[in-house]
This record gives sequence, C-alpha cells and structure tokens, in this order.
Amino acid sequence: MVNWSEADIVEWEEAAYKEQNAFCHMLGDRRWDRIKPNEGVILRRKIGYGLYGPPTRNPDPKNPYDIGYKPEEDIEIQKIYDVILEEGKEYENRGHTWFACIFISCKMYDKRFTFPVFRILKNYAKDNYSKNNCTFIDHNCRVYETWDDYLANNTLPACLILYPRDGIYQLKDNENVDCIKDRSCACYVSSRTIGVLDYAATAAGIGASAIGLAAICAVPIAGPVMAGAVGTGLVSSGYGLIRSSSALVDRYMHKQSIGFDNAESRNCWLTIVSTPLFFTQFGMIARMKTTAEAGEIMSKAARITFSVVNVACLTTSGLGIINSLSNIIDKGMNDTLTPLDIYQFTASCVFFTHSAMNFQTASTIIKKFQQDHIDSYKEYLSTEDQKKDFDNIISKMQGERKMHNSAKIIKELNYVQDKEDFINSLVDVEKLHNFESGDIMLDRGLINMMDEWRIHPEKLSQIDADSVTDIMSNTKKFQNGEIDLEGFKTNLARVCSKYRLHSEAVRENTIAKLAAHFDAPNLDNIEMNGVKIFKDMPAHVIDRLNGVMENTAKNYKSEIIDIAIDFAKKENCQNVSEFCNYLEYTVKYMNDEKNRYISDYKQNPSGYEKFSGKVKDHFENLVYKEFKTNGNKLSEMSTQFNKIKTNIAQANATGEPNFRSDVAATYHYIKHKDDFVINNLDVSPDDYLNIARQITNAPPGSMMLSQEGNVTFLTFKENDGRMVIAIQPKGDTNCHIATCYRLRTK
Repeated sequence: MVNWSEADIVEWEEAAYKEQNAFCHMLGDRRWDRIKPNEGVILRRKIGYGLYGPPTRNPDPKNPYDIGYKPEEDIEIQKIYDVILEEGKEYENRGHTWFACIFISCKMYDKRFTFPVFRILKNYAKDNYSKNNCTFIDHNCRVYETWDDYLANNTLPACLILYPRDGIYQLKDNENVDCIKDRSCACYVSSRTIGVLDYAATAAGIGASAIGLAAICAVPIAGPVMAGAVGTGLVSSGYGLIRSSSALVDRYMHKQSIGFDNAESRNCWLTIVSTPLFFTQFGMIARMKTTAEAGEIMSKAARITFSVVNVACLTTSGLGIINSLSNIIDKGMNDTLTPLDIYQFTASCVFFTHSAMNFQTASTIIKKFQQDHIDSYKEYLSTEDQKKDFDNIISKMQGERKMHNSAKIIKELNYVQDKEDFINSLVDVEKLHNFESGDIMLDRGLINMMDEWRIHPEKLSQIDADSVTDIMSNTKKFQNGEIDLEGFKTNLARVCSKYRLHSEAVRENTIAKLAAHFDAPNLDNIEMNGVKIFKDMPAHVIDRLNGVMENTAKNYKSEIIDIAIDFAKKENCQNVSEFCNYLEYTVKYMNDEKNRYISDYKQNPSGYEKFSGKVKDHFENLVYKEFKTNGNKLSEMSTQFNKIKTNIAQANATGEPNFRSDVAATYHYIKHKDDFVINNLDVSPDDYLNIARQITNAPPGSMMLSQEGNVTFLTFKENDGRMVIAIQPKGDTNCHIATCYRLRTK
C-alpha cells in the first residue's frame, strides 16, 4: 500500500498537480483539434511535438512529408500517425480527425517523468465530451477503447501516477484542473515484468528527479520528456535541470562563455529558470483575469514583462522561443539567419495551433478576459434583440481603444448597484437614441454623454429624442467655441428645466465662482465651523448650490453670500444643504427688512434722508450696510429663526413624511406659511406639516427620475393649487418633503 502522506510523495503530488494544472491552462479548455483530411503533415507535427519537442533540423523542401525529426523519430511518429488514421476510418467524422493530447505524471522511486497519451474522438455526432466516445493511443501505439481500458491495461511501469480525470483536461473550479492520483495498473498485478520500461532505462532517460518540473516548462513545446523509441522505447527529449547545470559547469571549466550573449549557454540558463518563469506566467494570467474583471489594466511595464515571461515559458528541450527570437535577431544582424531558425520558432506554436491559450500577448489575453466579463452582463437581458442592442452600445463605447475603454466600462459596471435595472436601461437608451461611436461612455455608474452630461441610462431613456438632439447639437457648438457658457445655458434652458438636467460646465462654473468669492483656487479647504462642507460635493448638491447662488443670491451677489456665511457659522452649519437653507432664509429676512423700510418710507418719506436712484435699490443697500455695521442684526435674525425652528422641530419629528432636516422645515415654513392663511388665521408649524402630509396621502400627479437616477421627484397637486414636492430615494417606499406651497395664479 502507498503511504500518500510520506513527505516525498506529498512533494511529488504537489509538483505533479502543478504540472497538470500547467498543461491544462496551456492547452486551454478546447477539447479537440480538428485535423482536416489534407492536413496530415500538421497531425504528424503535433505527434512529433508531443513525443520529442521541436524538430532539430530544417525539413527537406523537396520532401513535403519531412517534418524535421531524426529518422528513428520519424519512424515512431509515423507508427502513431498510422494507428490514428486507421482508427479514424471506423468513425463517421466526415474524414476529419479530432485529436488531443494529455499527459500522465509518474513517480517511480526517486524518479519523476511524464508520458503522452493521444486521444481521438470516435463520433462527432455524439457526445464529444464523453470519455466513452474516445479512443486512447499511447506512445507504444497501443489502442485503448475507453479511458477505463487505458487505466486498467496500460504498459506504464509500477509507479505512482497523477492524471486528468476521464483523460480530459477540465477545470473543476474555473482555475484548477480536475485530477486523480493513483498507482499504475502494474502495481495491481502479480508480475512486475513490464517490457517497456525498467529502472535503468528510467534513470538513463529521465536524468534527474527534478526532470518533471523541467518538463512542465517544456510541455508547450517539448511535450513529455519520455517517448517510445529504441530499446526500451524511450528517450529523453529535453535538457533537464541537472543536464543544463552540468553543461554550464563544463563550459566554465573549459573557459567557454556562460553568459546570455552566447546562444548555447543562454539555452541552458533558460531551462534552469523556466520553472519559476512558468509559474510566474500563470500567476500573471490569474492577475490579468482579476484586474480585467475589476476594470483595471496591468501597467504597460507589466504587460511587456508578461510577454517576455510568456515567451520565456514556451521552452522546448531547453531551447526557448525567447532564445529562438534572440538567435533570429543575432543571426539576422550577422546575415547568418537560416531557415531552420525560423522553422524551429514556428514549430514552437504548431502544437498549440488549436488551443485557446496559444502564443498570445498580454493585451490579447486582457481583451479576452474583458470581453468575457462584459458579455456576462447579458444574463440580465431576456431577448436576442436586447442582447444585440447591448453589444452595439458597448461596441460604440469601446471605440478604437478597446482595451482601455473596456477597462473603464467594466470598472463603471462594477460600480453599479442594481445591475439588472442599469443594463436594461442601457439597452433602452441604445434603442431610443442610437448614439454614434464616441458620443457616450460609462462614468461613475452613469452615461457620460459628450463628456458634458452625466446621466443615468434610465433617465436618458425618458428624455425624448428631439431634446437629446438639441442637447448634443448645442453641446457641440459650446465645445467648438461657437457659443459661450451663457449662450449654452440659454439655448438649453427649456430642456434643462423640463428634465431637471445640469451640465458639467455649469457645475464647474458653480464651484469656480464660489471659490472666487472665497479668493481660493477651489472649495476643498473652505471650512465652516471646522467642517470642510464643500469638499467632494455630490453632483446633485452642486446643482442645488448653483440654483441658490444664481437665483436666491442674485447671481453670486457678494453682500448676500457674506451675510449668509456669517449666519450659517452662527447657526453651526454642518453641510451644504443647511448652508443653502440658511442663505435662503437670509435673503428672505433681508427682503422682509427691505420691504418694511419701503412701506415706512412710503408712509413717511420726510423721515428719511434724500437719496438718488431707485427706492428698492436704496433700501436694499441700507439693509446690507446694517448687517455689516450692526452686530445685533445677525443676532435678531438668529433669534427669530431659532424660535420658529424650536416649534417646528417637534412637528417635523412626529409624523411622516417630514422634511429631511429641521433647518429645511423652518425655512420652508417661514417662506410659505402665508400661502395657507384662511380668514386671517395664522398657520402654525403643526398646521403646515399636517397640510403637507394630507396632500401626500393621494397618489402623486407626476414623477421624475433625477439626473443621477438615485431619487425620484414626486409632485402632489390639489385642485386649489396646493402642492408638495417630495423626494423618494431609489428603492425606498418612503419619501421626504422638499417643499409645500400654494401655486399662485396670475
């Protein structure tokens, strides 16, 4: 019995599993290579490659059947080739041969080695993934009708084996190959006389116990290190680690170069370092997959490194593709490049012509991972037309810089919470608007239209086509300098008002103009009561701030902003929403003061000094001056505000819906309470909140999604003109009151 827990067996098993995992990944998940009737040379080259690695000489151009191997090797290749064709005659595959190669990892005492097994599909019309629909042929031309037949009757020596389940490379968890460990069938019979391999032959053929690891690196090109040949039917096809090391020592002892400038010594070094390179390669591939699915791209340096490692890992009998490339470059510069150099290089890829992971650059692999990840989002779509529209809009976003734009698309899709809703909305956008390539891109979970409008796809699908055309036309004019920002805003005022839209240019202008008021380069470090309230403002907060500054603050009037800042600081303002409410109340209070002065002036003009200009402007400036010179004015305003705030806070907390903050509730009550006065009876804070809640008991008259798609604006309207605007966060059944007022009739 085998003690599988022995240290050397555990170590072999781990190494053999890595070996098999490497085989699986290098060969890819494609089950078969289809060899057409007129591609016999390709089949023979594949067999030769699996047995011996790349050819050692240039084929005779006059002999179309010459594939560059030694005569004795050609004999063995031809034997297996003939058996494969003979077996193929029995199967109805329309003259095609469906071919694959797997490898058996073996351990006999302290020796480790690998054997090839060729797999042929019996009937393509049947289940071509079944182990029972395959014929298996070993290096001795023995034919096995099933995989179980091979396991029970192969001619392997008595040894430990590890092989892919069912004789097929397949992943069990999307990353690791599914393998089985066992003893060879020779361990289960009484006779230990196996005519194919004995210990001495193994020692001679394998060279050293570490040869299995070297074989891993050699497989994409060299295949196994053992193959049927003369005597025992086995030869070693590659430089093992020991042999390469010995060769370097020998060259050093005989005063020959052991540097990379010499092709022979470079060849030895590549074999020695190929194992870590190989595992580095697959570590990098795994990292590519992870970064691609996260919407990132490996750096250019990392992609170049991968390409070098990828080439370096494709080693064959110690002669790597990177070495072949170096030879080609060296010989090309010295005018000594031969057809054999080119032939050996191209032969290194023939064995993997049909594989899914053949000689690819890092960029190619990244693009494949990216596209696979993007395509996975189609699961949210139910019809083929939807999937086609999805492909179309993604293709337009990818444009010419496919890898970089795909990374951005993936990153932005990962940002989205409700992916099903987002993907379906994206398809609706393509169906309705059919944008041109380069017009849109995903950005922070939104659609970036012309790098000027960031809109949720569901919102964009709700905007009529003519309005979108109008937006794009004026945006193009603005970006080309045909109209300035004010013209841009004026031309799109109707559309923006109708759909509650805000451009990036307007948002940037909002920040720039307010920063200029603070005499600062930006708003990030502007503090209020120890809090940087303007830092990292969300888009909708900037939009709110812009509306208040342009309208309530009379287009950033400095006197209004200064007084509002002083008042906000006095009230311990903690965020931009509160600041906007404090500014709005400041303007309301100053307007009341101004109107009081005007009323008194009209009744008693002699009580005032003479002045020039408009009455309205004069008393407005008078109020500004009082706030600047009379410290009590700010305190008076604060006292009035907080008296009402104390009363309304309780009403705001004892029912639903309510205002998001007591500051907002206070301002809107002060501004609109007179809209609901009946018979000269004052409206209390409780009355105001009760009116708002009563109005919202009915279904909303209209609903509009916000530009970012994160909230819905609900409009409730009574026949007598009373209205409530409420805001409902996406995915929430509750809402909060934004304002309550009576629509005034002209």
